[in-house]
Amino acid sequence: MVLALKTTDASVLAAAERAFRGVWPSIHDYIVERLAADLPPGLGWVLDCCDPAGLRQGYEAGEREVWAIPLGHGQAMVFESAQALA
Repeated sequence: MVLALKTTDASVLAAAERAFRGVWPSIHDYIVERLAADLPPGLGWVLDCCDPAGLRQGYEAGEREVWAIPLGHGQAMVFESAQALA
């Protein structure tokens, strides 16, 4: 993580650790899984119809930021943190 973030600042690394959500194939896969957990059974298919960029924009909605560090082999460390409101 130090190499990807290009810092050894302990507060930055601690914030990244708190924001870590796990390893997924992509940010889109992470968002779909998060939203699917809130949908009634049988409606998960609707997420397959969504534009990935639009779904991400709606999920973040100016309140959170989702970012990733690619690991290779189709995997990424996914992070989600609150977005500072100006």
